[in-house]
Amino acid sequence: MTMISGLVSNCWNWELENGKSLVDLIQEAVERGFTYVELRQYSLGSEFETEGTPQPAQFQRLGEQFPGVEFDLAIALPFLDASSAWVESPLFQASREACVLLAGDQQPPHLRLVDLSTTEDEANQLSAESGGQVIADMAEKLLEVGGVLSIEHSIQRWTVFRSAFDAARAALSRRGLDNTTLQICFDPCNLLLPTQERPDAEQVTRSLTIDQVSMIHFKQRITGAPSPSVSDGEIDWSSVCTAIAERKLEVQ
Repeated sequence: MTMISGLVSNCWNWELENGKSLVDLIQEAVERGFTYVELRQYSLGSEFETEGTPQPAQFQRLGEQFPGVEFDLAIALPFLDASSAWVESPLFQASREACVLLAGDQQPPHLRLVDLSTTEDEANQLSAESGGQVIADMAEKLLEVGGVLSIEHSIQRWTVFRSAFDAARAALSRRGLDNTTLQICFDPCNLLLPTQERPDAEQVTRSLTIDQVSMIHFKQRITGAPSPSVSDGEIDWSSVCTAIAERKLEVQ
């Protein structure tokens, strides 16, 4: 399987803030040979979002204009915290609708969520089973429209995140549903964010299977700060890429 190279719309923040349209930027990306774009919340321009909430009606035109581009929509939502019914939230509902209109009949709707609100200490106190039920509810809503839900590990311990993911997949299976509709957006660099756990990126990569991974983010950190390039740094990308190849995780 060949790895598909894509980019993330926050790479265009300066251009978006200075009047360039998202449509023009995607067109330029297409001309440069990119076939995958992650549309990230707060990096869409005023035409496509209002205060971080997608405006679904605009996404249909975007999908129709770029039928050869595969998209996902990336939104921050505290999915590890089961204290609220996130599946009923206006943000989730608008995001799901935007993904459906964006995909049209060209591709499966794809929504990616990241939890940037639940702190490391808070996550340690949460029930993986309860969180897994909430994640499964959202994945089921994507499955209803033939879509995929990806969740990304961020500031919480990897073991906490992975336990919730496994619980969610188990819940989907108990409902008689295809649990592969829930997948992981894997970012090895995010393994460095928690303070209480720093798992080895190569070992974590080797714990994953192709049916669990929707995409892999490539970036680097040097002395605790993000690097503008994927060069030598705190993640040994040589060993991680070897593990990716051996586990056949060659996705986008």
